[in-house]
Amino acid sequence: MKSTLSLVFAAFICSTAFAQTVNHKMVSDDPSDMRKLQVAVDAFMTAGFSLEDNDNDGYLAFGYQIRAAYYPIMNRIGVEFEYQKGSDIGSGLDVSKTELRGSFALISASSKKTRVLTIDQSVRANYTVNTNIRVPQTVQNNLEGRFSLLRNKGFAGQVDFGAAGTGFALYNTTAVGLGLQWRSYRAYEALIDNAYYIKSSGHFQLYGDVLFGMGTSWGDPNSNSATDPTEAEIEAALDAENIRSNVGGRIGFKATTRTTKTLAFSGGAEVGFLPPNSALHSLIYFGMTLNFL
Repeated sequence: MKSTLSLVFAAFICSTAFAQTVNHKMVSDDPSDMRKLQVAVDAFMTAGFSLEDNDNDGYLAFGYQIRAAYYPIMNRIGVEFEYQKGSDIGSGLDVSKTELRGSFALISASSKKTRVLTIDQSVRANYTVNTNIRVPQTVQNNLEGRFSLLRNKGFAGQVDFGAAGTGFALYNTTAVGLGLQWRSYRAYEALIDNAYYIKSSGHFQLYGDVLFGMGTSWGDPNSNSATDPTEAEIEAALDAENIRSNVGGRIGFKATTRTTKTLAFSGGAEVGFLPPNSALHSLIYFGMTLNFL
């Protein structure tokens, strides 16, 4: 009995000694405090995989990406730009994509969510102790329509071009995309013990598009004026192997942290089919973002 009382008494003394009174004052809880202009530079890897028993060898490319997004009316309208440039490690051929996109809110609503903030961290008896508080935060959620215009440059193959031999088919295509996206963002700031600030902010998009190829020019990387196949011959060879398609689609996500600060981290991924290539396309990227305005 005495030992039990001793343990209870010791636990009470320890909990009293470790107790910490924290004064918490909300400074801002407005998602629209997220900065409107984001400019990012990313490293990316993109890969294509043939889903049919044909001569489409796919690709594996590494490169860089420049992105920009501007939200003139934060919860209503957005404009985005992306430029990718890379090189396939197998063939050495270049791949690139330029895209301009606009979005508009179909449904826009805010909600309150409880979030845990770590306000202190210390080491006691060789273990780390975090002091956390739970605070309500406002999150803005938008369901948005989106329209994309993109220029996609790459290659497909290898295929038999008859007198021109076997090789890749270069393409340069213009496509449009129609889709939906869910966009969620928050921006929160609190003053702790009148001594320092805690900030929690972020931006997340989940999207899906249907893509329609509007026109494609074809070429042969092993150009020889005497035996170059015509565009019609290239298209016929690709159709015979079921390598090209004028319809595609994609799903993906992108996220940015620290959206109220100038320097942030960002990343994303997507998977789908990018016309005119029938290979399954995948993309992953990460990088640094500068937030302005």
